[in-house]
Amino acid sequence: MDTPDDASGQAGSLRLDFAYDHNGLRLRKRAGRRKQAPPGAALDREPPGNVIVVELRSADGAARFRRLLADAIPQSAEISDEDGRYHRVAAVRQSGGFSVVVPRPAGPAEVVVSAGPGVELAQRGLAPPPGERRGWRELTRARLDGASDEGASDEGASDGGQ
Repeated sequence: MDTPDDASGQAGSLRLDFAYDHNGLRLRKRAGRRKQAPPGAALDREPPGNVIVVELRSADGAARFRRLLADAIPQSAEISDEDGRYHRVAAVRQSGGFSVVVPRPAGPAEVVVSAGPGVELAQRGLAPPPGERRGWRELTRARLDGASDEGASDEGASDGGQ
């Protein structure tokens, strides 16, 4: 039997499917799950700067759950040469997606996806504007309704929810 999750006060979790392309990053779909979300990252300290961070926030903006993603939007690929040795080369996919599992929110909430200062994204729509200081930057945010599992908000595809 499922027990309430610390981050939400409600049993179960949501799988959030994100998509990216030349228009930026957006929440494409969400699906309810009966299983609880795996434990998240610590909320009481700054995440490492070389990751993408997915945060579940309460309606008042307080972080309730955090997931760290090391290579959610790949910027390279591993290839093998004729001798069978592997090498990593720059290979930017112009579109793609990733999924993350978060606790099911008990009420109104939002999910915020940010890139750390050490994350270099070359895709149009995700790359920072030329000359922008390196720092944490928001890639997208979307509202989640705790009572609804299906569908997604395309709000904030690359405009920070403005």
